[in-house]
Amino acid sequence: MRPIRWKSNFSVPQPEVDQRLRRLVEALNEVAREAGGVEHCGDLPELHGRIQETVTALLRSGAADSSALDRLGNDLQSILAQGLPLPARDGPACTDCGMCDRLAERVQDWLESAHQAPQAQAKRSARRTGCVPAPRA
Repeated sequence: MRPIRWKSNFSVPQPEVDQRLRRLVEALNEVAREAGGVEHCGDLPELHGRIQETVTALLRSGAADSSALDRLGNDLQSILAQGLPLPARDGPACTDCGMCDRLAERVQDWLESAHQAPQAQAKRSARRTGCVPAPRA
């Protein structure tokens, strides 16, 4: 899994939209970095790639605004709903790395951040710990 390289042409004039997009790119890049340090199933890069392609398509379009972020959020929720659980989950190919849960958590955190007060987001971020596998439900 490769990180998304932020390019200057991805920036948008609306600061709030620009910041949200940068946070999403960083969240996806964090998952890619974390996954590079653990053994994971072959299904994880495919799901991450679908999410990454959806995000980069919006970034390249130059049409990122509030309504585009709403559509992106709907698209990401759909990708997660269709892609999770990963086909390898609980099967012999599953390595119990927790990275699929981490990916879903990071995307969900981003989706929820638009609707939460900054204090709630800070509390959630404070609870997050390093590269620990996410607990299974």
